[in-house]
Amino acid sequence: VLYPEAPGVAQGTPIRKSGVRIGEVKSLDLDPETGQVRVEIRVQKKFLPRRGEDAVISKGLLSGDVAIDFVPRLG
Repeated sequence: VLYPEAPGVAQGTPIRKSGVRIGEVKSLDLDPETGQVRVEIRVQKKFLPRRGEDAVISKGLLSGDVAIDFVPRLG
């Protein structure tokens, strides 16, 4: 997954779908030319993302915990 920035995302960050943990971040890499962050994720095979979903970085309001949530694409 590519992001322009990925604040708080690290190896082991949870990947969720509908609030359920389905995987975790395996590794991160910064592209020196574009500055984009490439996030490699590991997701359980039965929960693979669908074409109509986006991976959104979210941060808990009270806890501050970071996760990547697969949510339906709008529009």
